[in-house]
Amino acid sequence: MQVRAVILFFKYPEPGKVKTRLCKKFTPASVAKLYEMFIYDTCCKLSQMQNTDIFAFAANESEQESAVQAFFAKKKIPILMQVGEGLGERMSNAFQMLFEKAYRQVVILGTDSPDLPLAYIESAFGFLGLAQPGICVAPSEDGGYYLLGMNAFFPTLFQEITYSTSQVYIDTLKKALQLPASFAALRRWYDIDEPEDLARLKKNASSPLLSHTKMALEKLQPA
Repeated sequence: MQVRAVILFFKYPEPGKVKTRLCKKFTPASVAKLYEMFIYDTCCKLSQMQNTDIFAFAANESEQESAVQAFFAKKKIPILMQVGEGLGERMSNAFQMLFEKAYRQVVILGTDSPDLPLAYIESAFGFLGLAQPGICVAPSEDGGYYLLGMNAFFPTLFQEITYSTSQVYIDTLKKALQLPASFAALRRWYDIDEPEDLARLKKNASSPLLSHTKMALEKLQPA
């Protein structure tokens, strides 16, 4: 039994339902394939972490056996369903599940930042291994956060937060500072949401850890 666990939130890559803002410039089918590659490269990166279990939580059902399901099975990563009315409740429930499984350091992230350095994730676990109890949050450039970790379960951290706004990080920070826990703000990174974000991603795509994403970037079809 490991002490550390990663919660990976993802969506099955259905055209027109993932990375919709990229569809302003590229076809929904090629955007969905790009997002699928984000999932693969994120998992390959996480699999390099030692003594860490990974749990994939799907936001939507897959109507048929998919390549994504086969990929997770090959990596021996279990797929669970996100449960809850909104994003905050779904994240809270995922954390609760893993703490009930006796994990003691739990981090959540998504699949919108395939080029996120592995060192940024390791720094979260580094803090959680020292602080008792502790909460860490890593802000994204759009005002949200790309990672949140804790080594004790604080469900209020997800309550009364309006998600998908530029205030998510600040509002979560205020919540965290009210709790009986040490707090660390980690390094800032960015999500891939807008077509303009792809230029930055392409600069990092030469990394071996982005081999799937690089191929999909080259095959993006104009809308």
